[in-house]
Parts: sequence; structure tokens; C-alpha cells
Amino acid sequence: MEKMKTITNKIIKIGKGIVEYSNLIKDAIEIPQNGKSFTLDEVRKRIKILDKLEEGKGKNNWEFSFSKEEHEIIKNSVNNMKWGIAHKAIVEFVDCINES
Repeated sequence: MEKMKTITNKIIKIGKGIVEYSNLIKDAIEIPQNGKSFTLDEVRKRIKILDKLEEGKGKNNWEFSFSKEEHEIIKNSVNNMKWGIAHKAIVEFVDCINES
């Protein structure tokens, strides 16, 4: 059986707003990065991830389990995401994704 990768949903404060890791992941995988688009196969894989993210929405410290392939999609998407603010919580989030 394939070993699953886990990512813990955290609810964090960035500036004056509150953000969940699950929402940051959602933003990263829903929007094509670097001006690219998705194939239908990629859309299906990403929808599967989005469905898993819905389970833990609003739940601090909820653990998501992803296959190695799903984790790679998340990791690549998060690492290619552009940020509208410089904040240490973003660095912590990206480090968490890369180290999970």
C-alpha cells in the first residue's frame, strides 16, 4: 500500500486577515500557474484534491492525507504561486508543504 503524505490544516493570521492552509492550497491548485492551462486529466486530479480539502475546511489541526502524486501536485502548485504580500506565515506555510 502506498504511503500517504499528511498536511495539517492550520488557521493563521496574515496581516488583518485569517487564512486556512486548506484555502491557500485550494487557491494554488485551482489556478494554473505560469500562464499554463490544465488538461482534462489534470483537472480530474485537482478536483480529487479539492474534495479532500473540503472535509477539513474550518477545522484547525485537521490532517489531510494525500497520495504521493497528489502531494506533488500540491507542492508544485504552491511553489509556483505568486504572493501579494511578504509575510513570514507564507514562508512557514510553503515550508510545511515542502517538508510534509
